[in-house]
Amino acid sequence: MKQLYLFLIAFVFSVELLAQTSTELPSIPPMRQFHHTLIVESLKKIDGFYKSSDNSGLLHKKEGDNMVLSIRISIEKDSLMSQNDKFKWLRSC
Repeated sequence: MKQLYLFLIAFVFSVELLAQTSTELPSIPPMRQFHHTLIVESLKKIDGFYKSSDNSGLLHKKEGDNMVLSIRISIEKDSLMSQNDKFKWLRSC
């Protein structure tokens, strides 16, 4: 039983370490900056539903925030997508 708890703790810490690899957004043109702002505001509204006393909820909130950030970073760094496609993708969120 102790090994299971140890494994779960190690797994949680490894997930958090993997999520912290690149957290910087590249420079974003003003045309798309507005849509990034809307995404962040929507995420803050969603985060308001999590209770501060619920540890598992806070973990899910943190994971969700990291996933959204990583998607935004991957879209902006993607060199195969045209500028217009990036704008359309962000607008659809």
